[in-house]
Amino acid sequence: MLSIRSIFSKSIQTTSLLRGATSTIATTNQQYSLFSTDTGKVKFYIRSKAYGFIISDTDNAEVFVHRTNVAGAPGDDNMNPILLNDEKLKFDRVSGEDGKLIAENVTYEDGSLVPVYREGFLEKRSRGTKTRLGVTVYDILTEGGDEEVMAQKIAEAYTSARDDIAHWEKKTGST
Repeated sequence: MLSIRSIFSKSIQTTSLLRGATSTIATTNQQYSLFSTDTGKVKFYIRSKAYGFIISDTDNAEVFVHRTNVAGAPGDDNMNPILLNDEKLKFDRVSGEDGKLIAENVTYEDGSLVPVYREGFLEKRSRGTKTRLGVTVYDILTEGGDEEVMAQKIAEAYTSARDDIAHWEKKTGST
C-alpha cells in the first residue's frame, strides 16, 4: 500500500505597497494543499458526464476524477478517454478549493497512459454510423416523393456517414 509521502499545507501572505498610493496595501492569501502520488481503483465512471470516483488504496477515500485529469486526454474530445470500473490507477491526489479530493495526472498503476480510445472503439463507432445511415435511407424511401430528390438526400446522408467514419479513422490513427 502506498503511503502519502508528504502533506504540505501552508498559507502564504504577500504584502506589497502599490505605487502612487502610499496608504493602500494589497494583500494576497494563497492556500496550497499538496499530496503525493497515490494509487486506487475506479469505483465508477459516468462516460456521458466524463467523471467518476477512485477509491484510494491509502485510506479508502473517494477521490473525484474528471476525464481532463487523465494524462494525455485530448482537449477536443469530451467523451474520451474513459475509465472502467475496478481499473487500478496511479494519480496525484490534491485537495481542491472546497477541500474535496481530486485526482490529477491519472495513469494506469504501472505509469502507462490510459488509452484515449478503447479497443473496438472505431468498429463500434462505424457500426453506429452505418446503422443511422440505414435508418435515414429507410425514412427517405418511406416518405416517397420525387426520385431525384430522394436520390440527392440519400447521397447526402451517405457522404455525411462516410465523412464521419473517415474523421474517426484519422483521429484514432486507423487510416
